[in-house]
Amino acid sequence: KARRTQAALKLLRGMRMKGMRPTPKAFNTVIQSLFKGNNGRDALNLYREMTEVEMADKGFIPEFSSFRMLADGLLNLGMDDYLISAIELIAEKANFRESDVSAIRGYLRIRKFYDALATFGRLLDINNPRWTYR
Repeated sequence: KARRTQAALKLLRGMRMKGMRPTPKAFNTVIQSLFKGNNGRDALNLYREMTEVEMADKGFIPEFSSFRMLADGLLNLGMDDYLISAIELIAEKANFRESDVSAIRGYLRIRKFYDALATFGRLLDINNPRWTYR
């Protein structure tokens, strides 16, 4: 929040290297700061780190409000394809039913991002009402 994004990013990664698990709030703060600095790719990469298994064999499945922050940032920067890959990553990690994922993919194909996000958000909230490690 003090606009020391690179220092915060270094601290966050240092925590992970020492086997510590940063909180979702810590990740969100750095991701928001990256978007404010128009570093959408770095924000997405950090989001992927947060969700992937590499975090001591456990990643985050986000609540929708956190994912929506990422989605809005990517859409504002015109990074639609990155949003699509982020949705695919979370849908796979959260083990959504194929029928649910098909509906989301349909919206994404026709570039109805906010309809896709509404469906995706409903599924995230149903399957994971809080931030958890999986």
